[in-house]
Amino acid sequence: MSCGSLYKVSQTETIFACKSVIMISGSKEDCFEKLRLFAALDGCTKSTIYKGENQMAQFQAYNKILISADEGITNVKAGDMVIGYEFYGQYPSYRGTFLSCIEGLEIYVDQEKVPENTIYFNINGKQCLLSQLKDLYLEYWFVLDKARYFILKEGGLPEGEHEVTIKMKHRIPYTGYFGNYLVLDGSDTKVLQVK
Repeated sequence: MSCGSLYKVSQTETIFACKSVIMISGSKEDCFEKLRLFAALDGCTKSTIYKGENQMAQFQAYNKILISADEGITNVKAGDMVIGYEFYGQYPSYRGTFLSCIEGLEIYVDQEKVPENTIYFNINGKQCLLSQLKDLYLEYWFVLDKARYFILKEGGLPEGEHEVTIKMKHRIPYTGYFGNYLVLDGSDTKVLQVK
């Protein structure tokens, strides 16, 4: 896809124009009128309609890096006691984001939801609870950096394979025209080995 914009027209249609992403609401006729204006401002002479699902698939392609298979799962010890386990993942996009743009994050292990208050998110040498992410508007998750997810659980996980799922709802900060942002739902599931 060339450098350009996705303009939301309806649940199933999106307009690809030029330089920015704008979420538009209103009747279809109103949307097209606004799009003609935006396209003119962006220097476009022609807009093409694509199915929204096809364009969203390009964003969703990054979901496969939400969980890193390279490190597997490691049980974490404090002295002789196993206090939990950890694994790694990357931000699912072609560019990084501020942590405050993560609107929701859920972790499932063997199809069981991990309690939010037991999950510690680690990036840039700092650790926080998931409930604190919304306030971290100065903390940046660089696209190539792996975050460490530490889950507090006495005894950790038993040896062997475990199915891990991450579901993330994240706002794309550079799409914030007129107070409307593109918000993506990402999900990744991998089978990881306890090392």
